[in-house]
Order: sequence, then C-alpha cells, then structure tokens
Amino acid sequence: MSIVNLHTSETAYVAEYYPDQNFPNPIRLFVGRFDGAGDIYRSLLKFDLSKIPQKVTVKSATLRLYVGRKDIPGPQLLNVYPNLNDFDENEVTWNNQPNLGASVGTHSVLDAELNTYISVDITGLVTAWLNGTIPNTGITLEGVEASDALIGFQGVDDNDYTVWPYLVVDYVAGVTTIYPAETLNFLIAGTQTTSSIELGPKTEVSFSIEISGVGAANAIIQLSNDGVNWVNESGTLVAIAVNGEAVLTTDAVAQFARLRVDGLGALTATVVPSTREL
Repeated sequence: MSIVNLHTSETAYVAEYYPDQNFPNPIRLFVGRFDGAGDIYRSLLKFDLSKIPQKVTVKSATLRLYVGRKDIPGPQLLNVYPNLNDFDENEVTWNNQPNLGASVGTHSVLDAELNTYISVDITGLVTAWLNGTIPNTGITLEGVEASDALIGFQGVDDNDYTVWPYLVVDYVAGVTTIYPAETLNFLIAGTQTTSSIELGPKTEVSFSIEISGVGAANAIIQLSNDGVNWVNESGTLVAIAVNGEAVLTTDAVAQFARLRVDGLGALTATVVPSTREL
C-alpha cells in the first residue's frame, strides 16, 4: 500500500461579473455567489498524477481544501465536478470555462470548519483518470449559487504551504478485478467447480468462499493452460467449517483458474473470484 499527497499543477477561479478576465493561480479559490445575481465564482484545479504507477488499484482519493474565508453563517454545499474539456490556468475565464460532468463529490461546509481543512471523497473520479476511462482535465468547484454565500479556499499562491489544496491518493500496486459471485448448491455431499477465469497477464487470482447450510466443505484452486485439463494448485485442501468462510489465493502461472469445492453435506457455497495484474 502506498499513499501520495499531490499538490495542484494548475489553479484558477472564474467570475461571472468579470466574464472575460483570467484569475490564474490565486491566493484564494472562490466558490459561490458574492453579491447578488450575476456575481458567481467557481474554481478550477488540476492534478498531475504521473507520480502514481500506471497499474494500481485506488483504495481512496481525497480532495483536501483549506477554508480561509466563509462570508455567510450556516452550512453551504460544495460540489465537485469533472471537467469534460481541458483548461489552461492562464487563459480560462467565465466565458470559456470547461463543460462539466455529473457531480463526483460533495461537502457541506460548516462554520466550525473555517480555518481548517475539509475532505471530499473523489475516489471514483481519480480511478477513472488513472485507468484511462476519462481524460484527466481537472475539476471545477461550485458553491451555493442561488444566494449570497461566498467561500474562499486557500490556493497555492499563498506562501504558507501548510494550507495549500492537495489530493491524497491511497493505492496498491496492481489492477484488481472482482468478478460476479457464483453460487454452488449441494443437495448432498459431492464435488463441484466454479466457472473458469481466464488469467492472461494477471499475476494473482483469489477466490473468496462463504458456506451456508448444514455441512462443511473443502476447497482448492485448480489451474489449466488449455481450459480443458485441470490440476490442483500445489497445497492441500482448505477446510471450511459449517457457515464458515475462507480466501484461497495463488500466484502460480497458468492461463485459467477455477475453484473446486467438495461439499460435505447439504449446503450452499458462494464464491467471489478476483484477480490482480501488475
């Protein structure tokens, strides 16, 4: 497991009242409405993810913002949106700001959070950036825009780096794929196998098994290079108690894998396979 803190690579805010003016790398990143209709502020941030290896599984990704200004008492909702097209901090204005996707995170900013950091979970977005599902064109922060409620988050132009915005990414090496659960039903004692998983470049396969019913079970991973002829993975059968569970894992090299389950009575075995590719 690795954790990396990433400061912004580009920041700017845009102002409806100054629709063609550019505000790059500001001391404060404003969101919300300041003084009546037509005076809305939004802030844009971008993060360079090149320090993170290409094939990883993101456990969590948290946007951290320091609340340096809050004009109106009471909770104010902050929304985080992915930008659908890119922006340049030295060129973006209200009139040319990026189009936005659906909200990927929210936080209700409270009075007590003034002069503290808030956290917004954007794990899904960062995962999509890293696996290439969507391009990393940054995010836009929006506050309350129907009434006056301006909030200012500290920007990187503030000389105090301890209040800069940053992204915390917690990840593990390798891309993990979790497959749909498969159920094996035993009316009497017997042996069944799960569907086969094609491994290809995947370096590790696991099977999570949970037993319910009146019987115990034994299980072992089976491997094959052609999907027809199967051998038991080295090791002994894993015993699973009545209503018990276990996880079987192997990094042995093969093209296909499945789980053999020996039911020792009337029971149901629920199996969830997963693979990891480095």
